[in-house]
Order: sequence, then C-alpha cells, then structure tokens
Amino acid sequence: MLLRQGVRNRWKKLGGRQPLKVFPLPAAGRTRHVHVQFSTSEDFAWASDLVIYWKKKGYRSAAFGPALGPRYRIFSTQLPPTAPLDEAADAVFAAIPDHLQIVSLWGLNSGPEDHPEEAEFTGHMVAVIYFPCAPGCENDPVPEETILTLPGWVRLRGRDYETFFDGRGAWCRLCRGRTGDFHTQDECHLNTCNWCQGKHRTNDCPTNQDSPTSTDDATDLQEQVPPTTTKTTTTGTATAGDRPATPTGTTPHSARTHTPGTPRTPSRSTLRNQTIPTSGASSNRTLVGDSPSLMDRLSKAPTTTKDRKGK
Repeated sequence: MLLRQGVRNRWKKLGGRQPLKVFPLPAAGRTRHVHVQFSTSEDFAWASDLVIYWKKKGYRSAAFGPALGPRYRIFSTQLPPTAPLDEAADAVFAAIPDHLQIVSLWGLNSGPEDHPEEAEFTGHMVAVIYFPCAPGCENDPVPEETILTLPGWVRLRGRDYETFFDGRGAWCRLCRGRTGDFHTQDECHLNTCNWCQGKHRTNDCPTNQDSPTSTDDATDLQEQVPPTTTKTTTTGTATAGDRPATPTGTTPHSARTHTPGTPRTPSRSTLRNQTIPTSGASSNRTLVGDSPSLMDRLSKAPTTTKDRKGK
C-alpha cells in the first residue's frame, strides 16, 4: 500500500493527470519488480522520469513496454529461478488457452550493475497476450468473462505458481491450477462442509435443511440417528459427539529470507527473434532470440485498425 501510494504521489508531482495502475510483484530473490501501467501514450512518454522510492532510495524504470491496445494484456508469473529458461517458457505456453495468442515472451535476468554479463535468470516470466476478436472490433475492450479465461496459476514440476495481470479474478487457492475453470474459494468443491465435514460446499450438503439440494430422505436419516449420550463429571456436563471433527489444514509455507548483496539491474532474456509492431508511443522493437525451439509457437502481432478519428 505504501509503495503504490508513493508512486502515485510522485506521479502527481511530475504533472500526471491520468491515474496509474501499480502492481508490485512478488520478490524474486534479491530483486523486486513493480509493474506500472500508464493510461495514455502521452503519459507513457514520462515513464523514464518516474522514480520509485523504496526505503529512501530511488529506482528508475529499467524496462519499458509498448503502448498496448485494449485487446492486449501483460501477463507475468514468478517461477523458481533454478528452473531452465526453456522449461519455464514451456510451462507458460501450456497454461495459456489455445484461443489466446502469445505475441511476446521474456524471461527477466538480474545481475550486478557493474557486471551485467553475470546476469542470472530470476524465474520471472513476462508475456504479451492478445485476445482475438472479429474484424472491426480491435479497439473494443475485452469483456470480463473473456479476461477470466487467462489462467490464475502456472503449473511447473507439480507445483502451482500465481499469475498477475490486469483484471485477474479472485481465483480459488484450494485447487489452484488443478482445474481450468475460474471459480472462487467459496465455490470450490474442496471446501469442508460445516454440517457433515465432507468435501463439498455447505450450501450443497444433502443434510443441510436450508440447502436447495436437500431431500426428504436426508431429513428422515437425521431423524433415525439415536440421541447422543451425555457424560456427567464433577466439573460439569459435556455432550459427546457435539464437536465436529477438525478439518485438515495446509502447512504454511516457510518464511523466505532475503540476503543483502550488490544491487542488481533487471534485464530481459528474450525467447525468440521477432519484430513487434506496436501503436502509441513506442516504435517497433526487435527481440534477440536464443531459443529456436520456441519460435514457431509465438503468434504474430495482429495489425490494428484506426478508429474514425484517425487516432
């Protein structure tokens, strides 16, 4: 919260009028990435002057993206830094649905500021996703239900890693990447029922009289259950069987420690050789590729049509 507010206050001092969208991403070892989205191309021209202050130290933008149209989304995830770059890229490709197009994909590296050749892969993957549409609607916004088709998790080596993009819903944290359909945690079938301790929603429990799925047979079964016995002691009266079984919980993740070291400057390790035509404030960007096996899987950037005003 303090980081977001600090970026917005700094933006107002520069004379910015349109609001910014600030997305602090999870820490990748000794590196912390902050994704900032500008509303207009005119605001994007001031990106190099925006300084982000953290712990009384200023940081300037190290990587600039194109001015994307409304049918594009920046998609990112934090994978293990020890994973090979090709394997991390395969995990991102496998997570994106077939009806969406991956225009560009980068793996971010980080190294000492005075020795950039020693940069190492941080595990942070960034992709530009395009939502195809019918001809003539390239400038229309993407519906919310279509944005929810982007995955909330990327699965790598049997583990799920959270994704980040504008419009991401409150994906369930119980099943995570084990299901492809979007649903919240309250709607997950892995929830523990408050009535019978089964693995289903409480509202769907057949023994719950308030549930729309409850039946007369379930009510009859409840009436046939013998009454619980009581046991009296010198300290009071306790009823056996009135305490539900404790549901199994998940083991919390261990806290990660951060080792201080030399400041590291992020750089981009591109995955293919491609020129991306972009609109707005940025010109064509040529990406230097080092993984020929991934070249055929990237989609070409679609051409956008101008609106009636010629903008």
